[in-house]
Amino acid sequence: MRFKLDENLPIELAELFRRSGHDAQTVFDEGLAGAEDAEIASVCVRERRAVVTLDMDFADIRAYPPPEYAGIVVFRLDIRRGTMFCVSGRGSSGHFRVRHWTASSGSWKNRESGCGNELSSDAGERGNPP
Repeated sequence: MRFKLDENLPIELAELFRRSGHDAQTVFDEGLAGAEDAEIASVCVRERRAVVTLDMDFADIRAYPPPEYAGIVVFRLDIRRGTMFCVSGRGSSGHFRVRHWTASSGSWKNRESGCGNELSSDAGERGNPP
C-alpha cells in the first residue's frame, strides 16, 4: 500500500512502513511541510496514497469524503487514560472505521460508520496498538 505521512508524525515511522513492505513517503520528502491540509490531500489523491496523520481535520468526512481517497488514517492519543484512537477511511467503502485501544484491557474496540451512522460494532481483538 502507498502512504504519505504528515509532518506531525516522526519521519522514522516511514521507514517502519517501508520495512513492512509499503511504499511510504513523508510530506518532508516532497517539500510539503507547512502546506495546507487541502494541498496535502490533493497530492495524496494524485499519487493514490493514504494520508497518515494526527490532524483531526482529516477526520471530517464532509471536507475529506472517504470515497475520494486511497485512505485516511488519523491517530489520536490520550496518554492520561492510556488510550489511542485510530480513525481511518478507505475510499471504496465510503465508510470510516474507528478503533479504540486501551492499555488497561489490551484490546481494540471497533466501529464502522458512514456519515455518522454506526453500521457495525464488535468487541475486540487483543493485541498491541499499531
